[in-house]
Amino acid sequence: MIIEEVEQLNLEMDGACNINCPMCPQSTGREEGFLEKFPMTLFHKVVDEAIPLGLKFVNLSGSGEPLLSKDLE
Repeated sequence: MIIEEVEQLNLEMDGACNINCPMCPQSTGREEGFLEKFPMTLFHKVVDEAIPLGLKFVNLSGSGEPLLSKDLE
């Protein structure tokens, strides 16, 4: 598969969350490895490779709170 154009990336940086919302599936746990962090080296590699393909937006989201990641600057 060859990707020719990327306008948006949706990345989950960290599955960690500091609240326990009853409607959230994270409050009851996830599969093994869910709380592993997305490595910053991989984040930079993915973004750097997507820029020449037209990247306009990077959405930091998912089931965790992305701003809890201490690696984000």
